[in-house]
Amino acid sequence: MKIKIISLLILLQIAKSQVVLSFKNSCECTQIAVDTECNLLYPYCNWQVNEQNVGSCETTNCYNLDSSADCVLLRNCIWNGKQCLSTYSDVQCNQLEGEKDLTCQQQNVSCYGITGQCLSISELPSCKTYQSQIECTIGQEGKCSWSTTTNQCGFYVTCEQIPLNICNTYRPYETNYSQGQYCHINNSGQCVQMTCSDITSQINCTFVQTVFNQDQFYLCQWNSLSKTCELAPSTSNLTEKNCFSDTIGTYHWIAENKYAVQGICFPCSLRIIKQSELCLCEQLVSQLDCIYAKTCTWQQNKCITSQCSQFNEQQSLCAQSPACMYIFGKGCIPFTKCSDIRGNNQFQCIAQSLQCPSSNGQYCTSLPIDSSIFCQQQGNAYNCSNVLIGNGKCYWNSQKNECQYSSSCYSFNMQDCQKLKHACYYSGSYCYPIYCSYFSTASDCTFYFDYYSGSYKYCYWNYQYGYCDDQKPYELDFQSCYTSTQGKYRWSSQDSKIGACTQCAAIIVPNKRNWCSCDQLIYQGDCATAYDSCLWNPEKSQCVPLDCSMLTTRNLCVQNYNCHWIQYQNVMQCLPFTSCDKLPGSNSYMCMLYSQRCTQTDGKYCKELSYTDIKQKCSSIADYTNCYLTVASDGVCRWNTQTQTCYALSECSQITEMSFCGINNYACYWNFQTNTCTSLTCSMVTTSSECTYFDQYINFGFQIQMCLWNTTCQNATSTNLTSSNCFTNTAKTYRWSKNNQTDGSCQSCSQSTIFTLGFIILISLTQ
Repeated sequence: MKIKIISLLILLQIAKSQVVLSFKNSCECTQIAVDTECNLLYPYCNWQVNEQNVGSCETTNCYNLDSSADCVLLRNCIWNGKQCLSTYSDVQCNQLEGEKDLTCQQQNVSCYGITGQCLSISELPSCKTYQSQIECTIGQEGKCSWSTTTNQCGFYVTCEQIPLNICNTYRPYETNYSQGQYCHINNSGQCVQMTCSDITSQINCTFVQTVFNQDQFYLCQWNSLSKTCELAPSTSNLTEKNCFSDTIGTYHWIAENKYAVQGICFPCSLRIIKQSELCLCEQLVSQLDCIYAKTCTWQQNKCITSQCSQFNEQQSLCAQSPACMYIFGKGCIPFTKCSDIRGNNQFQCIAQSLQCPSSNGQYCTSLPIDSSIFCQQQGNAYNCSNVLIGNGKCYWNSQKNECQYSSSCYSFNMQDCQKLKHACYYSGSYCYPIYCSYFSTASDCTFYFDYYSGSYKYCYWNYQYGYCDDQKPYELDFQSCYTSTQGKYRWSSQDSKIGACTQCAAIIVPNKRNWCSCDQLIYQGDCATAYDSCLWNPEKSQCVPLDCSMLTTRNLCVQNYNCHWIQYQNVMQCLPFTSCDKLPGSNSYMCMLYSQRCTQTDGKYCKELSYTDIKQKCSSIADYTNCYLTVASDGVCRWNTQTQTCYALSECSQITEMSFCGINNYACYWNFQTNTCTSLTCSMVTTSSECTYFDQYINFGFQIQMCLWNTTCQNATSTNLTSSNCFTNTAKTYRWSKNNQTDGSCQSCSQSTIFTLGFIILISLTQ
């Protein structure tokens, strides 16, 4: 097993500089800027020119297709024998009805069988179950092949199995775009998998498949000096002419305008993920995760941020690194501040740094807090469709001829809704957000984008029961933890067998010993808010503690102060808390997977936090990696690279990196104008839902300031609060005094002063 892991690390180190392409990341029609690229995706997309002679690439309307050959290709269209009809969502094969003798594929190519018995490919039998050559056409694996030697139906899993007469032309399945060549006959006369180096002409040097019969491809590039085709380390060699076509339609050209030559080939699937949610290089414990993180370097048995000079020839990686920025004419240099980057629009800015994805017309800036205003500033459909925002979506309203903002799928019409694959779907007369349960096939069950939160959500296919379910990060293994969560989680140890998939983003919350206890919650609404610890007893009209056995997920269990998540009778389950001492864990993050009370470790077993033990202070930690992984008795630990010592954070101003500023989203925010981590105030909050309270410090002696929304977010005291916000706006340290919405007052659950809370702990848990 150890040999396999080492081999995998070597392979990944080689592959780290490659560009991996996948059809699931294909561009939306509206992201395509020029007609030649749009025409490549006909009939899925079509180029339209309006009355002002302005062209745009639009998703094809089924009713506008006169050809059955074009109609049946679209996933939401059906040919009924006379005309092309729209299903407004993906075709449900088992519901197809057509003319007599019309086969399923003559209605939609994704359906198989005869009319009345149509099946999707996932519902088909396996190739090996077919008994005759006539049946041996398509199975749930893909294209079936009949062996005249064994008289059996099967499915090729390697190029070596494919007969030489079809080796160069073999395609296991069809997609929206030409897939290039899978296999070829080598000099020894064998059918083998195609690599970039096997391609001998510049015109064919585009991409090759990485793993046989899987949706994964490597980008190739032509070496004009050696006249050979080789693996492309980045997309920097691509131009506005071949950016889209050579990346199987997954990248598009971003420039000042759609006609500009100066620009960058950028992935269409890119979304702006909150930097505070991503793992810092220094937080990556395993070498495998460090290799996966393209802006990090494994050095002297630890993961560090790569030097910016390494990305001089890889502009897209430079722009994605939080430590770097790309300046035209200078290359990749250390990041300073957004105002040092020139950019007239968002496209120029994101090509230089994703930390500064907006512009004031002259220099780059951070994203504006109000996304709706930012959308309104986009003056045309092309800018509107391609603009990136943290959460929500800008969309072009063709009737009003303006760019508008929406925080969810519900406000989109049918045409706009159908453009937002892996985010929204149209059914009946409404647009709905996609969840994992929406996907009906294993190939589609990958991820969806939640516009409300501005984040990716991940899915996995349950082969045992045949459905798509939410992926649980804490169940991911050593190899998939980091990659399957887009760099938000990492493996907690260097050992593949010992550890857990843990979240990097730190969430600081008050310790439950200072929160109101269940029996102190008189108002039923407060009890409902404390759902992870309390339950309302309707017979007694009382709020009672929740039994640990009722908490069936790790996330809920570990947040309950009286419970812990442990293995009992070979099953992980939630049981009443006993102690931390017998729970194995080499760092804080591993221990907090059992209970939020177990924040310490002696290197082998977990410990409960002790304020009197000097050995539990940050200053006692000499190890670089463990410093990032510890919640000590004096606060959240941070490594000082200059003094090579570990210290406790107490104020936002001590934090110098933007990505680490998000350690407490209730206390700190990154000011892009001053390039500093700054303390929050109530007046900075712009939405009523987030106007609750903020932490005045980030160590174990912090205080909170209550907030209240009154047109704007303002400072408040408990006397200003009502039954609807008393519990939440005081960090759960106050409760409403009566079980009546209008009669009562907001009262403290303890005898401490109004602002003082006890101590805090850092929780790094799965969602």
